[in-house]
Amino acid sequence: MTKLQFELVSPEGSVLSAQVDSVRVPSSEGEFGALARHSPLMAIIATARDADSPVILEVSNDGTISQYQIEGGFVDVTPLSVSVLATQITKL
Repeated sequence: MTKLQFELVSPEGSVLSAQVDSVRVPSSEGEFGALARHSPLMAIIATARDADSPVILEVSNDGTISQYQIEGGFVDVTPLSVSVLATQITKL
């Protein structure tokens, strides 16, 4: 499987920079998955409806899924990379 360059960045700096298999992104228009060769797009990160429904970003690599609770920001997808810039990021 072709890898995808993933960047997860907060105002404090880089949280994660890695080659990954896929990313599941919660955007304001709905959740989508990104793999290598994905069509380019930019989207706003979804906002939490309440404390019981946080916004979760999932990163899959070699069979391991990492989750991050994120707030605010946007995502930029190219055929070779996914960059998420969020105002707050918490690794779960």
